[in-house]
Amino acid sequence: MTNQQSIQIWKISSAAVLVGCIALVVYVVLPYISNTLEKYQIYSSQKESLELVGDWSEQLEGLEEKQKVLDESLTSMYIGLPKEQEFSTVIASLFSKARTSNVNIVKIEPSESQPHQGQLKKKFSLELQSEYHQLARFINRVEQGDYLINLQQMSISSNPQSGTVLESRVEFELTMQGE
Repeated sequence: MTNQQSIQIWKISSAAVLVGCIALVVYVVLPYISNTLEKYQIYSSQKESLELVGDWSEQLEGLEEKQKVLDESLTSMYIGLPKEQEFSTVIASLFSKARTSNVNIVKIEPSESQPHQGQLKKKFSLELQSEYHQLARFINRVEQGDYLINLQQMSISSNPQSGTVLESRVEFELTMQGE
C-alpha cells in the first residue's frame, strides 16, 4: 500500500467516523436530550401543582380556624339578640332615641315576626315628625344602637303649613333570637 492510498483510507475512515458520530448525535443523543427536557418540564409543572395544593391545604386550615372564631362570635351575637317577648324594651329604646334626637313618634305599626335562618325578623313602621337632620340623627342612632335594626324603607314628605318639620314614614327590620 502506498502512502497515497493510506491517506485516502484514513480520510474515508475519518469521514465515516465523523458521519457515524453525527448520526449518533442526531438519532440518539438529541432525542434523549429532548425526552429528558420534556420530562423535566412535566416534573416542574407537577411540582408547582403540588406546591399549590400544599399551599391550599395550609390556607384551608387557616380559614377553618377563622371560621371557628366567626362562629363563636356569631353565637355570642345571637345570644345578645332580644327575644320576641322583649319587643316592648326595643320600642322603649326607640322612644328614648327619638326624644334625644328631637323626633316625634306619631305612630308605630309592628308586623308579625317571620322566621329567617334560625332567627326571627320583625318589621315595624314608624310615622315620625322632625326636621331633616334630626331624622337622620335618629335613624343613625337606631341602626348603631344596642339592637340589630336595619332600615328597610323610608319616605319623607313636607307639609308647607308645618314649616321645616317633615313627616316621614320609616320601616325598620329587627332581628331577634329564634325559637
